[in-house]
Amino acid sequence: MRRVYLDKSSRWLNRMLRRKRGQRRRGPRRVAGPDRPDRNNEIDHFELYTDPPHLPPVLFDLGTDRYSHVLDAKCIVWTFETFTDSDIIPCITKFIPEIIWHNGIQTTPLERLYDTVVECFDHSSGKPVVASKLRDKAYSSAKALPHIAVQRKCMADESDAGVFAYISYRHAENIGSTYFKGDPDLDSTLGMIDRVFLDRIEFEAMDWQQLSLTDSHRTWMSRVLLSLAWDAIGKGQPLPTDVQAFVRHSLGLVPPPPAQTVRDCLYVVELILKTSLEDDKPHAIDIGPQIVRIYQNLLGTFQKNNPTPTEIDRALEAMSLISPLSNQEVAAKSFELFYVIMRAPVPSAYSGNAWEVKKWEASRLALHGAYKWDGALPEVEDPQAILNFLCHHFELALVKNGKPQDEPIQDALHALAYASTSKAIETIEEFDPTRPSFVHGICFAFQDKRSSKLHRAALFFLRLIAKNWFSAPGAIMTPEITKSLCVDWASAVDEFHSDSHVQNVALEVLLDMMNSSHWCPHIVPKKWRLLERFIPAVPSGVEPLERCLGNVGLIGEISKMKNTEAMTLWSTILWLKYAELEREVQEKLESVTKVVDKYLPTVESAYEEAKRRNGTCPNDTTFEKTMENLEAARKRLNCLKGGH
Repeated sequence: MRRVYLDKSSRWLNRMLRRKRGQRRRGPRRVAGPDRPDRNNEIDHFELYTDPPHLPPVLFDLGTDRYSHVLDAKCIVWTFETFTDSDIIPCITKFIPEIIWHNGIQTTPLERLYDTVVECFDHSSGKPVVASKLRDKAYSSAKALPHIAVQRKCMADESDAGVFAYISYRHAENIGSTYFKGDPDLDSTLGMIDRVFLDRIEFEAMDWQQLSLTDSHRTWMSRVLLSLAWDAIGKGQPLPTDVQAFVRHSLGLVPPPPAQTVRDCLYVVELILKTSLEDDKPHAIDIGPQIVRIYQNLLGTFQKNNPTPTEIDRALEAMSLISPLSNQEVAAKSFELFYVIMRAPVPSAYSGNAWEVKKWEASRLALHGAYKWDGALPEVEDPQAILNFLCHHFELALVKNGKPQDEPIQDALHALAYASTSKAIETIEEFDPTRPSFVHGICFAFQDKRSSKLHRAALFFLRLIAKNWFSAPGAIMTPEITKSLCVDWASAVDEFHSDSHVQNVALEVLLDMMNSSHWCPHIVPKKWRLLERFIPAVPSGVEPLERCLGNVGLIGEISKMKNTEAMTLWSTILWLKYAELEREVQEKLESVTKVVDKYLPTVESAYEEAKRRNGTCPNDTTFEKTMENLEAARKRLNCLKGGH
């Protein structure tokens, strides 16, 4: 066996040196992949290779040839011990991040790796700075060091205590918290060395949103942080803040990060939910089964009769990490979990108030997981639980100096406005939205400082509750608040001026406002222009429009506002629907029509367009009714023009 080991070490080293010599003569040459193993030799192994830094690294997992990686680890150790050539060491360090979870990792010389990192710093200015010419060497050796060190920490071998203590002492003296600004990959790698070897808790948290990591580096970082999580959770410690932030940020990226990064992040979530880490190792699997396992565990926790506080806290932490992930499976599972949480009984370990706090926290995370994205949303059949959720968070939003409630309110409105089935819409339309806290909550949702996504969802939801909102027998808010809401509503509509769906919904809400004596006087003048969408082809069967057409007093209300544009637009619509109007409304219309030529050209144009359209679409069922309206309007306008 010793001879085989030496032969393999020699082959591996010759292969590496042959590449190095080739680079000197011909420049860098990319190696496409591992050499094919000798099929006649059962213990032959794949030789490790390295690609340019912008390509994803090859990651070891339980599905690969474990024995081969152990042999390669021994080759790396032997090369470290035998050679001191400064050109060879960087080559060795590039191989190290490709080896994971093997016994040989404990023999890798951490001190030698640390020396290689230190050699890349220039101390001449009094402050250690990475020498620009040694950037690549600094990066590869800095990656190799925490990659090995974190995994050895997980093994908790007493023989490593002295080595870690020695490097920690040297690191505080030689480098400390030094960063190479402007190079996110190197910056974050040096930050990892600080976290492994400096036992301090005052590190400034890594701002993953500001660090534009390459995909290959993010993949490597996810595996190192997974090891950090493994070490902390295995020792009964809380999950490091940097790991939490990395998982949330990575799972929320659009477009998503490499699949291996997602798998590692999900494995961190699984670690939190597990009660034992014995004989468990990270392994490459599909993301789908990981998500299923996580949500099965979460559902089981909240479906138990008496989950312990520890189990609830673990579930909440896991939910907070996975909720940023956007895909259909997460949305569906989160939706299922939301209803389980909302119906869960109070566990015996909690008082009523204490459980309410946990329940609402869990429900927020579950609803966010289901409705934060714009993809396929889970259909809402029974909206009552979400309406209760919305009412609760409207009340919280009104608490002075309370926590921001924008996200849960947006998620609830997103669900109700976009995912409600016809059955759910019927329930929402019968819901009483005139309770003071709910009224103020709607006003909150339309405030200018709220997000565009929240505004859009609120615009669609307002249409669903319009029946009871605008037709309330008495005023549901003061005139000042009504006017303020009309201004905020108009501003929200303007945000989506090119979105035809929003404009159509806004037009229906405008009609409901017009039909209410409490709201009509406060309509923002420029929003009357939404009525132009009905000219010259006024649709039939639009319920808010039908109510306005039958409102005898509406013409008088608009006249009081002294808004000529509003009166002209509404009168035009009435003339286009003249034959359908009640006689009293017709008389009111004729009394305010002072200039016939304001309306007659529009009616004539609509008449000609209706005839043309009937020629191309002879089966138009509304043609006869349209022609009846237009012919009656033409006749009456011409009479008024002639003074009759």
